[in-house]
Formats: sequence, structure tokens, C-alpha cells
Amino acid sequence: PGLFGYVVGAETGAVRHTLDLPDARHYYGHAAFSADGGLLYTTENAFDADRGVLGVWDVAAGYVRVGEIDSAGIGPHEVRRAAEDGALWVANGGILTRPDSGRIKLNLPSMEPTLARVPAGGTTAQRVLVLPSDLHKLSMRHVAVHRSTVAVAMQYEGPESDIVPLVALTDPHGGAPRLLDLPEILAMRSRQYTGDVAFDPSGAVVGAGLPRGGFFAFWSAADGRFLGSVEAPDGCAIATGTAAGRFVISTGTGGRVGHVSAEAAGVAVRWTRAPAIAAFDNHLMA
Repeated sequence: PGLFGYVVGAETGAVRHTLDLPDARHYYGHAAFSADGGLLYTTENAFDADRGVLGVWDVAAGYVRVGEIDSAGIGPHEVRRAAEDGALWVANGGILTRPDSGRIKLNLPSMEPTLARVPAGGTTAQRVLVLPSDLHKLSMRHVAVHRSTVAVAMQYEGPESDIVPLVALTDPHGGAPRLLDLPEILAMRSRQYTGDVAFDPSGAVVGAGLPRGGFFAFWSAADGRFLGSVEAPDGCAIATGTAAGRFVISTGTGGRVGHVSAEAAGVAVRWTRAPAIAAFDNHLMA
């Protein structure tokens, strides 16, 4: 969480605009543009009211703040725009924090993560997914969208001995989620933490980075079947590749980029080194 945001030029990295937050707001770290590029939406904590919001910024006016949308939950982390209909998907982690208490999590016994959707051009978020009560400590953090399927990556705030699913699939109509399981040995290694999630270009495969476990995992989106994993110390960032079954991954150590092929027959990776970069952070775009 922080109080500053920058708009930078993709070609040069030069700062073009500074996003000045109003009082009683701080950022949660993700943003998305509207389909026409006219608006920018940022995930924020409205800590004067203990609620999550999307800040709305007018691009043509020089990123002037023009309003905000209630995120239909607490702790909105990632917002992602769907390519097909321009709707915004928001993963509300459900964890209450305040600046005066730092990163202390204030509501774990009662936390309620939610996945919400804002129609293109809309001003209201609607809850699409709330997990069963016995899984209410699965904090929804990241989201990926492929046509009518939505993937949510989660982080568990319950007992360390529990084995819980860390990725869920749902649809825009709020159908019962499909929870994706890991083999027990990988579930134990995961430390109940998923860092990023993506679909392959066909939407047939979903992949996730599990940096605390040191691997990436892949499943069939159709039936939830586990396809395989790739060893990757501090491996978090995953993005859609260029062909069916393909992904791009990176790690926080060694400056490596991986090109993954994940299919019914199994998972393979080809690593390349990026010599000018010492380490990658949590996300990438490919």
C-alpha cells in the first residue's frame, strides 16, 4: 500500500503524470484502463470508511480524478479489464488494514473476500463470487479473464497445516466456482500462497505462479485437471504466451524468462536469460 502513483511512457520510462490521491485513500497496487483508453481505474483503500474503491481518472484531462466506484468488498487488489466486453473484474482480498496500523490484518476472523464485476462504462460493482464460509480466509488477490471464464488466484490466511485450493474458476453469471487442486506435495510446498494467474491464448489452460513454493502450476480449464508444474525459485509472474498452451514466466532471481508449453501431455519450459536485468518483480506483460 502506498500514496503515490505514476503514469510513465512505455518507450522511455519518463514520468508523464503523477496521480495525486485524495485524503483517506491509499493504493493497493493495480490499475486498468477502460477499453477506449479514456479512463484509468486504480484499486484503493477508503480507510475513512473501511471499504474498497476504484479510483477513476480522466486520461485526456491529464489524469484528473473524476470519481470512484465502490468495489463491493474490502481490500481490492487487482482490477482487470475483460477484452470481450470491456467489463472490469475486481479481486477483493477481504482483509482490512489501515495506515495507522501498518500491515496488521485487522479482521481475519470475519474477512469475506469477493470477486466483483463492473460493466463497461458502469458506476456500480456487483459481487459475482463469494466463497463458501469454510473457505472465507482465502483472500482473492489476482484475476485473469478469457471470454466467459474468470480465474482468481488466492492466498490463505488460515492455519498453516490446512491444504486448500488456491485457484478458482467462475463465470460472469456467478455460477458455483470450480476449485483447482494441487498434488499434495506441491500443496504443502506452496505455503498457501499464489502470486499471479493467467490463461493461455486459447483459454484451455490456466497457470499460476507460486513464489513461496518455488514453482508454477498448470491446469485444464475445462475439467480442472492438474497438468504439471515448472520449478522456479521465487517464480511469480506469468503472462499469456503467443500460441495455444503457451505462457511466459519469470522469476525474482537470476534474471530468467521462461517460455512454457502446457498441454494434456504435460508441461515443458525453455529458459532464456535477460542479461541486463538482475531480478523481476511480481508481474509482467507479454
